[in-house]
Order: sequence, then structure tokens, then C-alpha cells
Amino acid sequence: MGDIYPKAKVAATAIAPVYWDRDATAQKAIKYILKAGENGANIIGFPEAFIPGYPWWIWFGDPTWGLRFYKELHENAVEIPSPTTDALCDAAKKAETYVVMGLSERKGGTLYCSQLFINPHGEIMGIHRKLKATHVERSIWGDGGYLQVFDTEYGKLGGLNCYEHLMPLTRYALYYLGEQIHVASWPAFSMKIGYTFTAPPAVYATRHMAAEGAVFALMCSQLITKEVLEKICDTPEKAQMAEAGGAWAEIIAPDGQTLGTTITENNEGIIYAEIDLGESIYMKNACDTVGHYTRPDLLQLLFNRETPTPVIEKTSGKIILESKQLNQLRLNYESLKKQIEKSGDRESINTALKFEQELKGLDLPPKKP
Repeated sequence: MGDIYPKAKVAATAIAPVYWDRDATAQKAIKYILKAGENGANIIGFPEAFIPGYPWWIWFGDPTWGLRFYKELHENAVEIPSPTTDALCDAAKKAETYVVMGLSERKGGTLYCSQLFINPHGEIMGIHRKLKATHVERSIWGDGGYLQVFDTEYGKLGGLNCYEHLMPLTRYALYYLGEQIHVASWPAFSMKIGYTFTAPPAVYATRHMAAEGAVFALMCSQLITKEVLEKICDTPEKAQMAEAGGAWAEIIAPDGQTLGTTITENNEGIIYAEIDLGESIYMKNACDTVGHYTRPDLLQLLFNRETPTPVIEKTSGKIILESKQLNQLRLNYESLKKQIEKSGDRESINTALKFEQELKGLDLPPKKP
């Protein structure tokens, strides 16, 4: 008997936040999580920056004008962990489902556009931060990281935010990590500032990722509400730049087909689909983009999996190395020094003396007797 591939019931959402109210939006999210659990969903995805809502004002004026709204967003952003994430974890545990929640994460004085991954035991598995905020979003969110997938009994689970789906190397890194179920978190699609910001490009990008990576994709979005437009549109010109609505939720199979129904325009809700990971075999057979359908002799991706940090801690200004490493370094040097001294080569002796001075600058443990 051959391998049996996992099956799952997945859920994608199209929901309007309570802009920019963290607690009210979190409570709305919890209701949807519990509802998904009641309907037997094993995984539920949410839109980009759902808690406390996407910062729509950034497209309507310059950053100085937008500062009046930024303070409110910052005050309602989500720290990890916090009472807000505790409540989301409790809901995931009650619903017995995996949750991928979009939020504006606050760490210190910086905000990040993040996806929070929670397991059915109510535990935080990790986060993904949007690698590069799009266009004027850079006045709100910092550069992110944590490009990763998470093992579940239903397959490897990952996600991206919005225009990260148009970053080929980012997609490829997730394929390399073995992603099988993908949460595509988007904002909303009712801005009137060009075709780029309408639903079709986002839908095409998500469907393309499903087919390219042979993954199941859960496309989730917010809605722009009449209330938030009234808040930020303080001129007739601004009022013409967007309209309420803009929803799009869809679940996509590895061959690019839509599974079940789609939520669009002014509708809110959850859609469900039964998925079978065995269905990805057919696309992998035709086009395994990290396997037989590659040419690593010509093209390769350099993937730095370390998370950059602005601070590297040192002791007394000296680089800290493990004692075993330092002792071995000393032994190797002393052996080499003896060989150089025997040779009588002046240039080599000078090089050894210079290295010895550098060695003394390290944080060395006491020399063993």
C-alpha cells in the first residue's frame, strides 16, 4: 500500500475590520474563528493587517497629513505576545483549528505587516513579517523577515502578504521550504487609482502561485467600509479615489482552479473547501519548480535564513567565541608557529606575529596548563 496524503477542510475569509479598533476587530476575528471551528475547518486564513485594519489613508495624502491617523493605528497595533494574541490563541484552541491572522505588529517603536500562525492547541507557532512594504506602505511598516513554513498534520503551512506574491524569489523560497498550504493575505480591491489596485492582478498572482508551487492557496481580503472612507476623505477629490467594498476570498487548487464559491464586492463571510494534498502530485509531475524542473547549474537562489538584527552584543568590546573553538585555535596556531620558526622564513614569521596580535584581541579563556 502506498502513502496516504493528508486531507483537510480549509477556510478563507473576506471581512471588514472595525477600523482602527484593535479590541473590537479582535472580537470580530474570534467570532469567525469559532464559526469556522463549528463548521469543521482545520485551517482558517485572514486578510492582510486585519487587526486593527489596513491603513488606507496612506494612498489619499502625504505622510505628514496622514500622521493624524498613524497615532491611532500605532496605539491599536498588536504586540506579540499580548492579551490580544492570548484571546486569539484561546479561540483557536476552542475551535481546534489552525489560524493565520493578519495584523499590524508593534515591536518597540516600529510596526510590521505580519501574519501570526497559531496551532489548534492555542500556541503561537511563529510569525511572518512582510519582507518589503509596498510603495507608500513604507511610511507605516518596516522591513520584515521570518520567511518560513510550519509543519502541521495537514501539510506544511505558510503565507505571504499582498504584493509579496509578485516577488519571484520570495515565492521560490517558500516552494523550496516545501510549502503545501498557502494563506494569501490581501487588503481590499476598491481603490480607484489604477488597474494595479483592483482585484484581477491580485487574483491572477494568487492563482499563479498555486499553480507554480503546486500548493493550495487561501486568498483572503478585507473590505473598505463607508465609515472609514468618511473618516479619511476630507475633500471631494479624495472621495472619488475609492468606494466601499472590494472583497475577494477564494480557495485555489494546485492546478489553478477555484474550489467552491468566491466572495466578492460588498459581501463578508467565510468560504470552505475540502482539500487533498495528493492532488498536488499531478502538478509536481509536470512542473516541480524546486526539483526536476530546475537548472541549478545556471540559476540558483541565495536564501539567507538568519534574521538580521541592528545590535550584536559583545563583552568588553571583544568578540565572544566558544572556549572549545578558542582552545583549538590556539593549539593550531602554536603548532604552526613552531613550524614557521624552524623554517626561518622572515615573511612567514612576520605574518605569524601579526596573527598572534589579532589572537590576543579575542576573548580567550585561561590557557590550559
